[in-house]
Formats: sequence, structure tokens, C-alpha cells
Amino acid sequence: MKKLILTTSLVALVAASSFAQGTISFKTSVAKDPVVFATDSTTASLAYVATDGTAGSFGTVNYIIYAAPTGTVAPTTGAQGTPLTFGAGWTAVPVSSPVYGGAGLISAQTITLPASASLPGSAAEVEIVAYTGTLANPTLYGYAGESFNGGQSFTFGGFSGLVSGNPALEWVNPTGNPAGSPATPGAIPTQAAGLGALVLLPPVPEPSTIALGGMAAAALLAFRRRK
Repeated sequence: MKKLILTTSLVALVAASSFAQGTISFKTSVAKDPVVFATDSTTASLAYVATDGTAGSFGTVNYIIYAAPTGTVAPTTGAQGTPLTFGAGWTAVPVSSPVYGGAGLISAQTITLPASASLPGSAAEVEIVAYTGTLANPTLYGYAGESFNGGQSFTFGGFSGLVSGNPALEWVNPTGNPAGSPATPGAIPTQAAGLGALVLLPPVPEPSTIALGGMAAAALLAFRRRK
């Protein structure tokens, strides 16, 4: 009977550890890593995302946490405002119903990372993106990679005060282990070590798109002249 109980306990323990997943605590702060957006198409001014989660007329801001095993190749970036490209090993974890404690300020929320990213309690590679519209065709897009100095001015495309925070486009993040130690979710590092300001900007058309637009305009002008 004792052997049976011991065997059952071991099986349960193995099963629990197999299905356990690491956790992190997702939050922002106005002093170090706020969520801000460009209020016009020229990015001439920035504003905090409102407490209802909207970025002005652009609508609701959505968040995705990407996670991967440590050592995974970092994502790559293209034109301003276009989504990062994540290669093999990265898994997207949408953040559902974030709660705002103030403008640009997301209150702490526990996020469970996929088992493929790390063992619970072990580190994982992490990157965070934010967008309005759809991910495939965003009206605004930003990613964690800048740092905020706590003031109202920025340095990003001409703004002063916002400095480069994480040029690698990802960072190593500790995770919590709900079934063991540490039991609390892993804190996201801020500024140059990890999460910087999430700055949502309007997409800049790719050069090929601009060229096609110019060709179309020229063709339309030629057609009108013929008429």
C-alpha cells in the first residue's frame, strides 16, 4: 500500500512539473516605461495612452508578449511602425484585458509563458509589442526597446529625453514557478536592461510601396492629360 501511495505521488509530481509554466509580471511605470503614442501622422507630438486603453482616434491598444528559450535569435525590425519579424522559437502570448492605473500606466498582471519558452523558474527571452488596428496591418505599432527618463520630452525621431534602451530587441527575463520556487512571477527589468517606453508610431510605407504610389499617380496624370 505504501509503495502504491509513493508511486502515485511521484507520478503526480512528474505530471505537475511537466505541465507547469513560468510566469512573469507585466506592468509599466510613467517614470521608466510608459505607453505613449504619436497623436498625428508626422509623429510631431506624443501622448500617454488613456486609462481606458485607447490611443486617441486610433482606438484600443493591444499588447503581445513574445517568449522564447534563452539563446534564441532576436527578432528583426524593418520600417518605422511595422511589426517586428520573429523567427523560429518565439511564441506570442496576447495580454488580455490589461488594467490601467493611470495614463500610460499598466497595473501588474501575471502572464503565463508557454512551456516551450522555459522551464518554470528559469529564464526566458522576452520582447513586448503594442499596436492598434490589426497586427498584420497596424495603424500604430511599437515595441519595447526605448528608455524613458521620467520627463515629458522624448528623443525618438527628433524628441529629446527618450534614449535607446534595448537595441537587441529582446532581453533575458526571470520567471516564477507557481508550483515551486520562486513562487512569485518574474519581474520585467526596465530601461536599458529590458522594457523601455512602448512608443506607438504610425507605419512608414516601404520604399517599394512609395514607388508604386508614385507610378500610379504619374499614370493617372498622363491619362487625364490625354483626355
